[in-house]
Amino acid sequence: MSFGYGYDRIDFGCTEAGPSMGMWCPSDAQKLYRKQLHEQFMWLPSVIWSRHGWDRVLHDMCTSIDRKAMALNVSPHITQVKEKFGRLRVECGHETPFDIRTIVDRYSEKSKHICDLCGEAGSLWVCGGSWCTRCDDHVLPAALTPEEFASRLTALKRTVLKK
Repeated sequence: MSFGYGYDRIDFGCTEAGPSMGMWCPSDAQKLYRKQLHEQFMWLPSVIWSRHGWDRVLHDMCTSIDRKAMALNVSPHITQVKEKFGRLRVECGHETPFDIRTIVDRYSEKSKHICDLCGEAGSLWVCGGSWCTRCDDHVLPAALTPEEFASRLTALKRTVLKK
């Protein structure tokens, strides 16, 4: 079952995805990887709302969180993992220690430079109002850089305010 922009629930798989936003369905190997990731880090939510290009970032972040949690003798409380504004967004419970939040922030920042589809080096892009991080091979033809998007938005605001 697919939910929106090509994200999948690892426990249900997915159905055919539409082409307009570069949507896709993960391979069986990718689904298995996510399942194994959840088995390794039981505190990780079973639903991960991001494309598989960030799986390495997610694994490295979870490993760092796990080590820090053991050192602090706490249990990580991660409530949600998703993509938002072209970066990996990880929501922590309010009782999550600052040291673990710092790790989450570091890997979220890192994800802004990694293609969410393939895991190669990428940049932030805006396409149809949605932000994504893509490499040169996966960027959509109509995508704008954040600077181009801001410039067009500013021009549009000026046009609206003149009326």
